Amino acid sequence: MSKIEPATAALVLIDLQERILALPTTPYSGEEVLANALRLGTRSARPVRRW
Repeated sequence: MSKIEPATAALVLIDLQERILALPTTPYSGEEVLANALRLGTRSARPVRRW
């Protein structure tokens, strides 16, 4: 596996809207997906943008 370089990498999260997260998903629930996304975003030294 390649090493991810934080200085040049991007984390892109698309379409994490309430109605998408409310769908039954596996192996992670919508709440878990959102929690993981926020955790990853806050660990970054880069700004997190939310629309």
